[in-house]
Amino acid sequence: MMLFVALDLRAATYSVRLAWDANPEPDIAGYKVYWGQQSGAPNQSRSVGNVTTATLDNLNEGTTYFFTVTALDDTGLESGPSNEVSHTTPSPPPQVYRLTVVRGSGTGPYPPGTSVQVHAEPPGRGENFAYWDGDTAILQRPRTDKNNEAFTIERDVTISAVYSALSAFTVTVTDGSGDGTFFAGETVRIVADGWCRRSAIYRLERKCRIRGSIIARDDLHDAFR
Repeated sequence: MMLFVALDLRAATYSVRLAWDANPEPDIAGYKVYWGQQSGAPNQSRSVGNVTTATLDNLNEGTTYFFTVTALDDTGLESGPSNEVSHTTPSPPPQVYRLTVVRGSGTGPYPPGTSVQVHAEPPGRGENFAYWDGDTAILQRPRTDKNNEAFTIERDVTISAVYSALSAFTVTVTDGSGDGTFFAGETVRIVADGWCRRSAIYRLERKCRIRGSIIARDDLHDAFR
């Protein structure tokens, strides 16, 4: 009598379907399946009737089982065991949680308890990094630290880099070039008209009006050259 592992089924629990060749003796009344986690030493059994397949349910995940089958005649006499077959049920996939970083780096799946470096992306023109928002309980350093250490917890989490708008200033140049709208901290090059075309570089702090190379606000940094 030859025993086979015919099919592995995965549902809420793990199951295995066994199949075997029928015993050719005419007085066979049924079969009995034996199984266990040690080769040659089954510790569980089940009478399955006069059939040549059986499905065993509620097996543990990631475990190797060994199976044999015996035949019983109509007097209850039991045959010796069939060949032994083994089967290992699948192991569960590793647990991972997803960290999502909006406007920053560090997005990805991570095992529980992983420490991940997250970085806010460089600010666009006219803005400055302000703080992290969202599931910020995962952050190991202050929310205002744009380069932070995120400790992933037992769930999916999302954090977002938030940026504040910088003050905007208008530069008006008379008899020269350099007009425009600029943001606090930006450097502007002013060029006066005329054959001399003197130039200056200013770091903006407030709205100003400039005529040629004459600075209208004495608190602006003059870097004439």
